[in-house]
Amino acid sequence: MSDRTILPDGENSITIPPRNEGTVDSKKRRIVEKTISERIVRDVLGAGYTITIHNGERLVLVQSAGLDEILEALFSSGEDNLKLYANGVFRHWIYLVYGRGGHDVIADHSFSAEAVLAGAKVLARDIAAGRLDMD
Repeated sequence: MSDRTILPDGENSITIPPRNEGTVDSKKRRIVEKTISERIVRDVLGAGYTITIHNGERLVLVQSAGLDEILEALFSSGEDNLKLYANGVFRHWIYLVYGRGGHDVIADHSFSAEAVLAGAKVLARDIAAGRLDMD
């Protein structure tokens, strides 16, 4: 099968990836998700924020600055919404979704969170590009 398909109008084409491209076995995907998530948490705490976690079903943790406590609270469902606070005031949000490719665990975030996510985004790009061995 070709990896390009010509659309009926003949002017546009789309790329259809081979069936197994981009799939990651679940063990490796979980390692990647945990690695990127831990980088996010470390960077957020290092910038002086506390973290509140809502897992899409319930509030799991409220304004914590404890690394181990936060890491333990993550992954209780298929998603986590992290709210970042500075001096008790809400500042940013980060939405994590698990079970996709692994490197794309950061599903969305507030624009204001760009700076604190910079390191995690570089890590995710390096993993996606195969520059880091995650086995």
